[in-house]
Amino acid sequence: MKFDIIDKFEQIQQGIDDVNFRLSRIESNTYTKPQSRYMSVKQVQKELGKVTRKTLDNWHKKGILKKNYVGSRVFYLTKDIEKLIENQ
Repeated sequence: MKFDIIDKFEQIQQGIDDVNFRLSRIESNTYTKPQSRYMSVKQVQKELGKVTRKTLDNWHKKGILKKNYVGSRVFYLTKDIEKLIENQ
């Protein structure tokens, strides 16, 4: 009787370990890094919701967001947008 309990306990423990392993794999697979290092103004507006271009310009002037230019186009670093979201 005592050995049956120990065997069942070990089976339960093995099952718990298996579930924990699977959960850790799921967690590591669900977080996907952004595809691009830069985001366009439209992508930032979509990511942040109802944010106008003027608001983005004001944030740049205040030092909240840094603009990056490619030719005449404005881009923002994805990591800067992520930081902004985390700090809200």
